[in-house]
Amino acid sequence: MNNKGKVDQSSGATLATVFAGKELSYPEQERLAELEKIIFKNFQGFYVVGCALAEIQANKLYRAANETFEEYCRERFEIARRTAYRYIEASTIMDNVSNCPQIQHLPANEAQIRPLTRLEPEKQVEVWNEAVTSAPDGHVTAKHVSKVVRQFLGEQVRERAEELKEEKNTLKQLVSDEFKEAYWILVDVVRSEMMTGSMADKTRKQMLKNIQGLAQLLSD
Repeated sequence: MNNKGKVDQSSGATLATVFAGKELSYPEQERLAELEKIIFKNFQGFYVVGCALAEIQANKLYRAANETFEEYCRERFEIARRTAYRYIEASTIMDNVSNCPQIQHLPANEAQIRPLTRLEPEKQVEVWNEAVTSAPDGHVTAKHVSKVVRQFLGEQVRERAEELKEEKNTLKQLVSDEFKEAYWILVDVVRSEMMTGSMADKTRKQMLKNIQGLAQLLSD
């Protein structure tokens, strides 16, 4: 009798038909499911880690051995300041999303949450829900979430661009040609970087700081 599709008498399991050695037997399929559960459970560990780090930071539980939270994270866990705050931010966003009763599917890992950090808290729920709804075959990935976030930010940029166009006539009457030219160059740069998603958090904060400095200069 051909070995393909034969019954394993010792286990009582019917082996799957083999095609180029790629098919899994039923015991293999069951073991794969068990292992994937372990992986998904540990992926979701970011939330527990973030909550713990947030409590340690808020209550300064590191103060007996370290001067700063950043120093504590580095010496105790060998993680950088950026990594620690990323965990904290991710757990905060998870709380924000999970508190919405309309959300049926929560993020499975920190990578899916990371794109949402670019949004205001009230928009995180809206965009996550859109990502879940529009995910191909209902399979949400970090890449898809990032795409939806970029689309949302693009819409915001376009709306703001329309508002700026309405302000353009007023600007034309009040300031010099040199100022207008510099102003619109800056608007184009910011709009381009936000729509491509290439602007890092640190860069965005520094740009905002520079613009605030300019505003302060004008108000003095």
